[in-house]
Amino acid sequence: MAYDLDDPSLKEISANMGHAIDAMRSVLDGLLDISKLEAGVVTPEFSVFPVAPMIDRIIGEMSFEAHAKGIELHVVSSSANVRSDRDLLERIVQNFASNAIRYTDFGRVLIGCRRRGDELHIQIWDTGPGIGLDQQEKIFEEFYQLENPARDRSKGLGLGLAIVDRLARLLGHPIEVRSVPDLGSMFSVVLPVEVDDRMVVELRDPLPLIELDGKRIMVLDDDEGVVEATLALLSRWGAKAMGAHTADDPVRLATVVEQTPDLVIVDYVLSDSETGIDVIRRLDEALGFSVPRIVISGDVSTRLITEVRSAGSVLLHKPVNPAKLRSLIHHLLPSGS
Repeated sequence: MAYDLDDPSLKEISANMGHAIDAMRSVLDGLLDISKLEAGVVTPEFSVFPVAPMIDRIIGEMSFEAHAKGIELHVVSSSANVRSDRDLLERIVQNFASNAIRYTDFGRVLIGCRRRGDELHIQIWDTGPGIGLDQQEKIFEEFYQLENPARDRSKGLGLGLAIVDRLARLLGHPIEVRSVPDLGSMFSVVLPVEVDDRMVVELRDPLPLIELDGKRIMVLDDDEGVVEATLALLSRWGAKAMGAHTADDPVRLATVVEQTPDLVIVDYVLSDSETGIDVIRRLDEALGFSVPRIVISGDVSTRLITEVRSAGSVLLHKPVNPAKLRSLIHHLLPSGS
């Protein structure tokens, strides 16, 4: 039987299958994160750092979605230094902010810091539908969702707050929830403020999470929209981002234009006969050395994982989470590189 690939019904079926696969992958990723936390695999790396750059990054990442929904996004930052695990804390606050924007249809979202004695409260306020008192504990359970009887995956999967709850307990940071139905909600995480002068002096050195300034990061994807969106994100993080749309662009940019990248982000599946791994190998041959590289793919097979690792690359699965991407970049481009 022959199929018409341009048949709208087939395209719709294909799109729905893609959404279903993405939703299932998100579920598996969330369950894996929960399993790691419950098994004690995740070990916090506590340090002292100023909270303001983290707030700025989260605002930068959330501003596009808020603008698209017509929501006002406000921030009240702080000059305080806190003690926590930088990446795990950011994931908590990012989840709160993302939920606030997702469930707010009009009005505003505020990400603010409030100092109370030797504690700093990072609070996220929204003008969303609010949460009844009888449900405010249940929302931290796996797969529990409010106002989503149809299981609309665009409203999340009900795993984010379960992960946040475990992260907060792992870090020893209390979480607070205040909400009034039809008026809005406030989620906050409470952190210890660091006042040790010796620790503050150490923070004069550049912080690892803001050292992308001047780093050349090349992005290769045959989808121009993906490239432009990724370049915008990297630019907000301070990187010097370069876009590539064809398999020949990376080699041309690196050798002819002499724009040698510090790191390459490449989609595995390209429109021509080459894969992202093939392009990376050609780039290595042209340069005479290897640069750190991240391969993006929706394929979760063992075969692909093995292929990417054998090529000396790191695999990041779609849909790409900005926080995971940024954390991986900093891992591959350590301080002082």
